[in-house]
Amino acid sequence: MQLPFLNRSEEIDRLRVLWNRRTGTLAVLYGRRRCGKSRLLREVAPADRTVAYVGDDRESPLQRASLASEIAR
Repeated sequence: MQLPFLNRSEEIDRLRVLWNRRTGTLAVLYGRRRCGKSRLLREVAPADRTVAYVGDDRESPLQRASLASEIAR
């Protein structure tokens, strides 16, 4: 069961404005652990047009290969 998504209307509106721009845009989303950052992005970004990737401690070439694989999928 998924919990309701509450009290994020301002953040959702800001991200939707950025998402709908015709030009490339960089948005930095930061905050404490477990405060809903990933869920916020899932609420805004359509799954069929989104690649989610979380970097880790592996060497850069391995992470790039992993990201490329995720994009291809």
